[in-house]
Amino acid sequence: MAGHEAREYRHQGAGGEARSEGGSVFDTAATLSGGNQQKIIVAKLLAGKLKVIILDEPTKGVDVGAKTAIFNIMNDLAAMGYGIIMVSSEMAEVLE
Repeated sequence: MAGHEAREYRHQGAGGEARSEGGSVFDTAATLSGGNQQKIIVAKLLAGKLKVIILDEPTKGVDVGAKTAIFNIMNDLAAMGYGIIMVSSEMAEVLE
């Protein structure tokens, strides 16, 4: 997948709308929740020309809602043709 196409990826909320949660575009990543920090990392990865993404403990320390969002993003990326390798110490996550 070309970098240009990857940059156009937008995660959709439950109603199909793009979601943004509070704050300002000028906030630093350090001020965000753990889940939103993880989402930023994935977004940065998508700016490059990648075919395989390795995620080591992508849901560690995030709340249930952020965990679901991260899994949804991973599934969307796989559907777009990215190879996803996920490392997790939580067996239930690995089996999903």
